[in-house]
This record gives sequence, structure tokens and C-alpha cells, in this order.
Amino acid sequence: MSEENSNIQKKELEQAITQALDALTRAQQLIRADLALSERAELKNEQTSGETEEENDGNIPPWLLGKPPRLQ
Repeated sequence: MSEENSNIQKKELEQAITQALDALTRAQQLIRADLALSERAELKNEQTSGETEEENDGNIPPWLLGKPPRLQ
């Protein structure tokens, strides 16, 4: 009977480990998907923002300090 209980416990432990590994694998997949989505969103934001790299660094863009255009 003791050996039978031991085998049952081993199977339950194997099942628990397998489930834990599956959960970790799924979490890893979700994290990778989230990172890819974030990178795409960041890239899209950079492309549509119209700001130059200089502006993103916190520097004042040169066009802001230039003379305003003459009205006709």
C-alpha cells in the first residue's frame, strides 16, 4: 500500500510540475507578445509624432527659435 501511495504522489508531483512548466511557458509567450506589441506601438508613435530625435532628447527644436514666416 505504501508503494502505491508513493507512486500516486509521484504522478501528482509530475502533474503539478508539468502544469507549472506549462504556465511558465504561457507566461513567457504572453510577455514576448506584449513586448512585441509595445515595440510596434512605440515605433508607430515615433513615426506619427513628427518630432525629430533632437526634440525627443529634450532640446529645443531649431524651428521654434527661428523667425516666424512673413504673412502676405
